Amino acid sequence: MQYSDNEIICPILPFYRPKSQISEHNSMNKKHNKSTSAKHALNNTLSRLIQQVRANTAPDSVLEQANHSLQTIIELLEPHQFDGPYSAATLDGNTGEYNSQANSPAELMPYSPIIGDLNPISPQLEFSYVDQKVRGRGTFPATFTGPPNTVHGGMIAAAFDELLTAVVLANGPSAFTGTLSVRYLSPIAVGEEVELSAECTEIQKRKIFSHAEIRQHGRLCASAEAIFIYPTAE
Repeated sequence: MQYSDNEIICPILPFYRPKSQISEHNSMNKKHNKSTSAKHALNNTLSRLIQQVRANTAPDSVLEQANHSLQTIIELLEPHQFDGPYSAATLDGNTGEYNSQANSPAELMPYSPIIGDLNPISPQLEFSYVDQKVRGRGTFPATFTGPPNTVHGGMIAAAFDELLTAVVLANGPSAFTGTLSVRYLSPIAVGEEVELSAECTEIQKRKIFSHAEIRQHGRLCASAEAIFIYPTAE
């Protein structure tokens, strides 16, 4: 890949930006992406709320009271709404900055819908780097149920996509998902721990080949093969 001297490659977001714009975007990044304990606490509370709403048998009177309280909270937060663009790595998707000191995929992508602790819909699966491989564990709550007491197949595919993205980043710069093939071998129960693993199997110029598995109670439940594509400047 060829780039001129006034262009840089963003290692996480697959686009490039002129150097003259970097300081401007980095200042925006610091403004919008400031992570506080209050922000983490709010996201954890919202995550619990989503699970409560999904699996709740409260009478209408209680639900109406809860809805009224939530409307008040929305009105409190609305004046501070950021209207995008977005990314999994930063709140402001326009920035080329990322956490180069990240020790885990979740620190690298805190807004991820799969592993991010700043995204209230995330099951917050825990991924970790092991050499150039990725290992993970966690549970899918009832929010992601498909068939009875079973994790929705689409959620499993999304988890694989994030897991394989993480292993690509463990072996080089960011890349696009080109193909993702999932084999569903056994149902995955909601609310019970799963173990995940991923590794890159081959790199051919702009193509990165990778493999991943999800196990539950030692049983192989699903596997995936993917090809990621390194982007060009065009």
